[in-house]
Amino acid sequence: MKCEAPLAQSAERLHGKEKVYGSIP
Repeated sequence: MKCEAPLAQSAERLHGKEKVYGSIP
C-alpha cells in the first residue's frame, strides 16, 4: 500500500486516519 507519488502519499495519510478511526468502534 506504498506508492511513490506525492498525491498517493497524501491520500495514504488521509486513508490511514480514516482506517484508524474506522477501526475504533
